[in-house]
Amino acid sequence: MKIKLVRKKTLLEAFQVTEKQLANLERDGIVVKYGEGYKLIESLKNYCDMKQRRHGGSQEGNVSLVELSEILGIAERTVRELTMKGALKREDVGVYNLKESIQGYLTYKLGNSEESKKEILLRKKADRELREMALLEKKGELVKKSDVKEFLGGMLISFKESLLAFPDKLASQNELDPKTRDEITGSMDELLEELEAYEYR
Repeated sequence: MKIKLVRKKTLLEAFQVTEKQLANLERDGIVVKYGEGYKLIESLKNYCDMKQRRHGGSQEGNVSLVELSEILGIAERTVRELTMKGALKREDVGVYNLKESIQGYLTYKLGNSEESKKEILLRKKADRELREMALLEKKGELVKKSDVKEFLGGMLISFKESLLAFPDKLASQNELDPKTRDEITGSMDELLEELEAYEYR
């Protein structure tokens, strides 16, 4: 059977104890150290047994919602929420098996600490990307979309005005018959319609 090891920090978070309290648990043989880590399953089992012995759980190791919240050091509302999430299981209305509840709570805490690590890594990655983009912008290697849009908009307006003026300019410089001038104006209008249909994304 493969031994599941966890780091000290993980046990501190899961058991909600200080380093000194964890050292005492290790000294008392509750938490089992193995190399650089701690044996998770054995430590959990021993911790649950210790909590149950200390509390002197009522009939068949069952406790009330109030007792369980005191043992776990969390609010009654949190116990209810964890029950709804499936982390804690009720034996009956307001009655919990202490050992199973402690194991469920610790498993939930350990799982959440892994999720938290992933979220932290994702947040760090996003922050790093934002800093890199800000640096590129300062160096002038990155341009804001709004700036590009504004620049292109100005350029298109200027181009449109030039196109609209082109037939008259051409007619004044050359002797054009009205039919040719109208054909040029029609072509310019078609080009302008195409430009108006273009939408910068």
